[in-house]
Amino acid sequence: MKIMIVDDEEMIRLGIEKILSRMGLDIEIIGSYGNGLEAMTAIGKLKSGELDVLITDIKMPVMDGLKLLEKAKAYMPELAAIVLSGFNDFEYARQAIRYGVTDYFLKPLDKKELYEVLAKMKKLRSPKDEAVAHSELGHEAGQNSAPGSARQEHPIVARVKQILDKEYDLEFHLERLAEK
Repeated sequence: MKIMIVDDEEMIRLGIEKILSRMGLDIEIIGSYGNGLEAMTAIGKLKSGELDVLITDIKMPVMDGLKLLEKAKAYMPELAAIVLSGFNDFEYARQAIRYGVTDYFLKPLDKKELYEVLAKMKKLRSPKDEAVAHSELGHEAGQNSAPGSARQEHPIVARVKQILDKEYDLEFHLERLAEK
């Protein structure tokens, strides 16, 4: 599985690289960048299939992670994305959901959860047809995808989307959403 890491803090990037190298999931880190613009420049030089997963921070200089997600997903719609954030801000999570993130982790990174997400992605990307793999991951996550959708979501992300769709016209309270 080919992964790119984007975070403006070098120590965090190096830490993620170290964590990934010890997972035993046959992971290849094809790039590590300090901002979204550097990462998008590198992504723009890749062909489909040369990048499987983008792991990105949200708050970065030059180009933030949300803008990177928007551009990267427009260029590679099948790209799986994992967001890291030091901010427990629902607005960031909501915007990340719009760009089809697979998972959203708060810093400090939980190694076990990251391993579980990547192991599931790896298992489903094996020799199967890409569309079938994406469909199965969405099914396992409790997602009812629209036909042709290649999005894969964590069950919590799928649940938050359902609640937001259902309660779109109500005043938003993070506490009420967290309770549900």
